[in-house]
Amino acid sequence: MLDSEQESILHRARLRRERVALLRRRRAIAEFRRQIDFEMMWADPCRWAAYDRWRRIFYQLRPDLYEPVPKTIGRRALLVSLGTLLATPVLAEAPDTQRPNASHRGAGLAGVSGSRAADDVGSRVDVRNFGTAIHPYRGGSDDAVPIQAAIAHAASIGGATVHLGPGPISFTGSQGIDIPALSWTAPGIVLKGDGPGGTVITVKYNPTVDVISLGSVINNLNAVQGGIRDLGIGLGTSQSQSAGAAIHSLNGQKHQFENIHTFGGFYVHFWVTGGPNQYIVWISRCLVDASAGTQHAIMVGDATQNFPQDTIILDLESGGNHAGRNCIGVYNSGGLSITNADIIDYAENGFRIFPSSGQRVVNSFIHNLECDTCGRDGALIAQGESTGRVQNVSFSLSWFSSNAGAGLNLNGVAGNPIDGVHMTNCTAGGNVQHGIWVNSNCKNIDVDNVTAAGNSAAFNDFTGKLTDTTNTYSGVMVDDGNNIGVSIVGGRSGAIGAWDGVAPTQKYGYVFGSNTDYCGLVGATASGPTGPARNATAALLNSSAGTHNQIKIPIG
Repeated sequence: MLDSEQESILHRARLRRERVALLRRRRAIAEFRRQIDFEMMWADPCRWAAYDRWRRIFYQLRPDLYEPVPKTIGRRALLVSLGTLLATPVLAEAPDTQRPNASHRGAGLAGVSGSRAADDVGSRVDVRNFGTAIHPYRGGSDDAVPIQAAIAHAASIGGATVHLGPGPISFTGSQGIDIPALSWTAPGIVLKGDGPGGTVITVKYNPTVDVISLGSVINNLNAVQGGIRDLGIGLGTSQSQSAGAAIHSLNGQKHQFENIHTFGGFYVHFWVTGGPNQYIVWISRCLVDASAGTQHAIMVGDATQNFPQDTIILDLESGGNHAGRNCIGVYNSGGLSITNADIIDYAENGFRIFPSSGQRVVNSFIHNLECDTCGRDGALIAQGESTGRVQNVSFSLSWFSSNAGAGLNLNGVAGNPIDGVHMTNCTAGGNVQHGIWVNSNCKNIDVDNVTAAGNSAAFNDFTGKLTDTTNTYSGVMVDDGNNIGVSIVGGRSGAIGAWDGVAPTQKYGYVFGSNTDYCGLVGATASGPTGPARNATAALLNSSAGTHNQIKIPIG
């Protein structure tokens, strides 16, 4: 049976899933309205001709970014679909905490077909067979001892699925607070519970290192095809963790963490560290419920030069409870992929790229990311030190909304600019500061068909208080900070969509500062206090002193 603390955690998770469902519905409505606006423009011969002309010019200059014109559906059909959505009750789409799971598709061993490959590694090991008189399994002592014994047995037979079975599990730290409760480096070991609501581990000591670790950088051991799935793990409310993570993948090859619910103030909930032979780590269908003490829900990379390759984050739901600092923090990485991540209520950033000295974050691909109601910028891309490097970050269908700072903030350093951030079909709305902020030292930035609405907001959703920032910040700001090669094609900036019914708060739709060059604005819609996309002062402020710009007055 679950104790009252665990029941409380699960109840808060259910409430969070309901809130996430409301946000998803809001996003779906915004996407329908965006498509309706596009098709209205496409049906207007004058507006279509202008859009098509500038689209052709843009793709002649940047053929590598070519995308076909979205297929039209028909305004009537879209209005019917929108009406159906507005009339449909909100249903949460979160993972069922009791559902069975399959391993990540394609991650099986060679010669093992189907998605259950991880179950077929070696054989089944039941932890109940490894309890002792001193440490009986679920007998009131440290359950980590029999589990570690079962893991050692699985390693001795060449790998196995270690079954924990249903019920509460306690880790009390009998191994010492500076040693992981569970660790393994042997291949083919998968730790499996009966679902996040069926198997719940509570950490009842104050760890100073990882609680569970797989692999070893120092010994170059990978724990190949290892993983954890179908369980919950939480840090007790009176406990704290000063360093390390709840679950740490070190130098891992094809590690899989699936259908896991972590909760409490773990220093880091999931941590992926590179190594000599590290390659591919999946974190899929997980729920992270952070609290005070959490520095990151997920951290990719570390303070050393270990370089994680191909970290895949899929179907993540995470809430910071106004106390966890950052959700996803990326410090050293190549080939990061994030798909379907709903992030809300973090004290600082929902998503953060921040390489330090000698580190690099290259080739990151992010689709359907939601950074909502965070205490600073919803997403921040910056460099911790002057030699940190950021290249080629792509966002599509992402949402940066209701944050106490900017929706998305790009802030490079002099002499080492952020090089290549591409945004397609994204929304930045209701933020206290700018929607999209190209802050300083950036180049090759593409903002395509992006909606910026209701920024410089009158109300701070994170603090629950009114602001004094209306008519101060803008929808898309290309600031006076040595920014070159910023291209804005299509999109809208003003009081539109979900923010259409309120007075315009953004000062300008689009702004270009003086120290900018090689910038373009074509086919975008924005207006002053009246018009289809309203801003408090004007549609555009162009102060650029650059001599190579093609900045056109927005439609409207």
